Amino acid sequence: MGFAIVRSSDDGSGTGQLIGNATRRRLFAAGVDNLLATILCLVIASRLPGDLSSPARWTVAATGYLACFLIQESVWGTTVGKRAFGLLVIRLDGRPARWREAAWRTAFRILEVNPLLLGGIPAGIAISSSKRKQRLGDMLAGTVVVGRGVAAVGPAPPRRDPEAPHE
Repeated sequence: MGFAIVRSSDDGSGTGQLIGNATRRRLFAAGVDNLLATILCLVIASRLPGDLSSPARWTVAATGYLACFLIQESVWGTTVGKRAFGLLVIRLDGRPARWREAAWRTAFRILEVNPLLLGGIPAGIAISSSKRKQRLGDMLAGTVVVGRGVAAVGPAPPRRDPEAPHE
């Protein structure tokens, strides 16, 4: 599915851990999402009265762009691009991401995926170098992007000692 659920940690505690999807599907999904959000925001901004270079027009476009991600991820736990490529944003405990998590992911998108700064380079570096394949926004929000069909999982059940007396 593009993710792994690790049932035992290196320290032997037996805790489960979701690891995100860092495949090409995530990259293509981001491309689709950015293209759709850009087109939508440019259409909206072009319909506003006034000069094309007005700060208000660009503020509306930027806010609309970010709102595309915030609304989709908080309501559906995915975006059009992620859905098309079979991806979903979930919390580290396996439950669906909601408003709080989507807000953190969106806020950090300004730094990580800003075409006026370094584009998607910061996000790519974070994803490729993090243990769970997360952007900085994912780390702060406590989320991970995984393949669809992930069931909520918790820690692995404690191991029973076969020598222990039965209660």
